[in-house]
Amino acid sequence: MKYGGYDSLKIAYFSIVKSLDKKGNTIKTIEAVPVLIDYQLKGNAEKLVDYFASQGLTSPEIIVPKLKIKSLVSVNGFRVWISGKTGDRILLHNAVEWFTDSKTDEYINALAKLVKMDSDGYFGEEEKQKEEYAIKTNRFKAVKLSVTKEQNLALYDKILSQINKPNYSGISSSSSFYNTLLGRKADFFNLSTLKQAKILLQTIKFLKCNAENANLKELGEGSTCGKILISKNITEVEFKIIDSSPCGLKEKERKV
Repeated sequence: MKYGGYDSLKIAYFSIVKSLDKKGNTIKTIEAVPVLIDYQLKGNAEKLVDYFASQGLTSPEIIVPKLKIKSLVSVNGFRVWISGKTGDRILLHNAVEWFTDSKTDEYINALAKLVKMDSDGYFGEEEKQKEEYAIKTNRFKAVKLSVTKEQNLALYDKILSQINKPNYSGISSSSSFYNTLLGRKADFFNLSTLKQAKILLQTIKFLKCNAENANLKELGEGSTCGKILISKNITEVEFKIIDSSPCGLKEKERKV
């Protein structure tokens, strides 16, 4: 059976395959199996090996026949969901939720409220340059919660500290995102309070368990920062497949 180029087709699942590189060294790679190929193979393991050989793998040997999309895996200690592929890279989504204290949660909600007010046209040009925004007041009009540059910078540092933790640093995409934020700290400081609020909400997207990217154009960066990608070659990577119970009470790791 002959197979053509299916790089752009929808992926049915991934396989982890052992093969030989051009120098004859053994390597391990994550290989995508398109839906069309999966249909043609009809679960035939030998034909799956033939398919990988047709895609240029030398002496392919399947280690993990089926790794489903959205499987929870650990890459160098960083827990992620496997999502898709782009070229020779595997797209992942963060699976490490950032749990914050109630005070931080309250401030992040205040940022969201402020940005929503701006998007609704609540502020004029002059108001957009204010240093401080009162978000919550009591019945005597005394300010109970406000958004300020000082608190924005403190939250920026808190986010940097979180992303710099060991469980995030196992993937270069995460380290790159951290270095971008660290290098742009001075630029962040010079933004208006309102623009800082927008950047903070975008940055926090990286720390959520979803597929969103951070738009850091206000910091001179791109609109899809924080995308997590790894090479499909995982020979030198500590890669584990994690099986979780529905309630998340039991976990079993399989090192590949």
